[in-house]
Amino acid sequence: WRSLVGRRRLLDEDEDHRIELARSLGDSPNPLNIAPLAELLQDPSFEVKTEAIRSLARARSEFTGRKLMEILEDDERRSLWDHTAWALGELGHAPAVALLIERLKPTSPVRARAMAARALGKIGDRQAIDSILQTLNEEISSLHVISGCCWALLRLDAHEHADYAFRGLMKLREREERYEILSIFSRWLGVTDRWILMSNSRAPA
Repeated sequence: WRSLVGRRRLLDEDEDHRIELARSLGDSPNPLNIAPLAELLQDPSFEVKTEAIRSLARARSEFTGRKLMEILEDDERRSLWDHTAWALGELGHAPAVALLIERLKPTSPVRARAMAARALGKIGDRQAIDSILQTLNEEISSLHVISGCCWALLRLDAHEHADYAFRGLMKLREREERYEILSIFSRWLGVTDRWILMSNSRAPA
């Protein structure tokens, strides 16, 4: 009943109401909510669309994965690629691996490339390792992309390429990005990561 009533708010003139609708539809596991969320992907508001994408990331269905891949394939919706790549990673949508590898290329927006790398790490398909390594070796300007690739290599347990991830780590300036990667390295080595939490934020990588 809540899902049917909620559909009436798809055309609400108040953008904030539609954002709240997208969020509330994602909060419920009801499969009837997936179709209206897919409709909100066509909303004129960027904020509504991104909230719908975040909600779809919580809906475990093949239909959801296909809808998100449609966005990642659409050049006219490039502004949504980073959110969409993140959502596909959250879903663990294996059919998206080839498309996410394509979005690693420099022709994609920087944030989309970084989120595509992280999504590949979350999905866990090791066929992505070579493409991530290539991106990591060729990238010279975006630390965001370098961080995403290092993180993905570690999530994929690519122990044989740890040196690439470590060299990438040494380039990072943001403490949060360093922490993520150092924490995984610590897990690999079987040591606590408490030392990272206690470190000075100005300390070099």
